[in-house]
Amino acid sequence: MDFPKTRFIIRLKEDITNSQEVIEQFLYRLARVAGVYKEEITELNIRKGCTIVEGYMNRAAIERLYEFYEYLKVNEADTDELKELQSIIRQFEIEALVDIPASNEVANFEPLHKNKKVFVLVHGWGGDKESTFGNLPEYLNEQLNIDIESYPYPSGWLKESPSVTFIARNLDNWIRNNCQNCEIGVLGHSLGGLVTRYFAVIQKHRRISLPIKQITLAASPTNGAHLASLATKIPSFSSSQIEELRPNSGFLVDLNERWSLWCQDNIPNSCLLATMYSLNDKVVSYTSAIGGDNEAIPIYKEDHISIVKPKTKESEVVLTIVRYAKEAGLQNKKNSH
Repeated sequence: MDFPKTRFIIRLKEDITNSQEVIEQFLYRLARVAGVYKEEITELNIRKGCTIVEGYMNRAAIERLYEFYEYLKVNEADTDELKELQSIIRQFEIEALVDIPASNEVANFEPLHKNKKVFVLVHGWGGDKESTFGNLPEYLNEQLNIDIESYPYPSGWLKESPSVTFIARNLDNWIRNNCQNCEIGVLGHSLGGLVTRYFAVIQKHRRISLPIKQITLAASPTNGAHLASLATKIPSFSSSQIEELRPNSGFLVDLNERWSLWCQDNIPNSCLLATMYSLNDKVVSYTSAIGGDNEAIPIYKEDHISIVKPKTKESEVVLTIVRYAKEAGLQNKKNSH
């Protein structure tokens, strides 16, 4: 689905039009904070003098930039996202950022899901939405009678592998564009669990935070994976995702601190958490998968892959996810006719 784009205007104090390299750097950094790829900024027009940058960007992405820009006018930057935007504002001397949402394209856009309950699956490193979960989407749909979606993102050795922070922002955009006034459940497998947790903590400072009702973490390396430490020693395997997966990486330390605070504020009052792990997991140790969850759930006879790829709808994995989803209200009654 093509999401609606919103026109934006940014005014810079200095003229950057004489350097294409500076323009590219500005757009790249702005896109990263927004959670979009630079190529997704379209119909770009840059005018000389006090530089005026105008173009079109994903609606949810420009809303994030605008909200953060307004927040920083009267508040200190206290998250990585805000600090990065503040750095951009100072380096390029941004004097104004204007969001112009009232276009026909935006006004007439109908999201895929509206006023519904939606459960989103987020695959792990090297996975994809088709192969990672097998029949799990069908099993969950049958038991819960709600919409099941799989969020796609690039990962793996040979693919473009953006950072977890970027993926989480992009996931936030994706859900805001796909789901309007929806109650959300999220299952994150392996690296997808890190994406899911970061997605949750970046709801802070948003004008409207998404109603996340339930989160399931499956074989997710809360404290990193030792295989990632080995991979970082191989130059040809260089990847921001691999670096972030390394035990005690700066990313993980920061995420775990922010996640702990988020859980204190949200678990279990507004969101239910299920942490699943397997003793047969050869990729993520059970201690890393458990993290700080004293109520983590062991899933027997499964490994790192099969823990989210059940063979039957009666499997322990399916029953566990369904139980927590139902407790969170992520279920619709089936039509008896």
